[in-house]
Amino acid sequence: MSDLVREVDEDLRREQLTALWKKYGRWMIAAALGLIVAVAVGEVLDRRKQDLQAGTAEQLADAKQAFDAGNLDTGYALVEEVKSRNIGGYTGLAYLLEAQKRLDADDEPAALQALDALANSNAPEEFKSLGRFLATVERFDTMNADEVRASLEDLANEGSPWFGSANELIGTAMFLEDRMADAELYLNNAFASPNSPPAVRERTGALLLLVRQKQELEAPDQSAVSDQTDKADTQDQKGDDHEGHNHDQEDQDHEGLDQ
Repeated sequence: MSDLVREVDEDLRREQLTALWKKYGRWMIAAALGLIVAVAVGEVLDRRKQDLQAGTAEQLADAKQAFDAGNLDTGYALVEEVKSRNIGGYTGLAYLLEAQKRLDADDEPAALQALDALANSNAPEEFKSLGRFLATVERFDTMNADEVRASLEDLANEGSPWFGSANELIGTAMFLEDRMADAELYLNNAFASPNSPPAVRERTGALLLLVRQKQELEAPDQSAVSDQTDKADTQDQKGDDHEGHNHDQEDQDHEGLDQ
């Protein structure tokens, strides 16, 4: 009965963790996109007169304002114009702005299409890696652990701006598939790094406790192993004693025959 209760508890925990990542992932995408786009467009507005790409900067700012005013068609048309110009960071911002608005409208396929396009665009690498990371977060509940790792492994290396979050996501995927050794490795990478955001360290620390509890539950009972070893040694000793007794009896029989 205790095993059944444990299995049910673990299944519920996995279901809740997956749901949490889905919910958190959607919130994280919206927050990250909103922050980056708001800050970047604000900077564009402040310096667009001095910018060599003033026309592109202005179009991007106008797209943001159109979206904020509810003029979605105008906003998407302006975003497409910015993307078609293929001018560095503006291209990345245009894809991110589009993805944010698609998610706001609960149009996940279109948002993923924008993030995938960003990951494969000519935008600067920091934008491309962000697009890949956010797309993986959004697809998390449909991917297996190896797919998550393949998508993010290079972002989980030291020096990546997404080091903590990428290790957390891979470790969580491993945990959900009961691959505790791998889960511990990636989660500990995120938890131990001073460069991981506090929220990432808090979540990975909590999940590491679950990993280690599960490892302890699944580890062989050392006292039971010791008892089994002692029993085996006792049986071997009995066998040796019995064999020695037989040899002694044979010697006595031979002595009797000789006499």
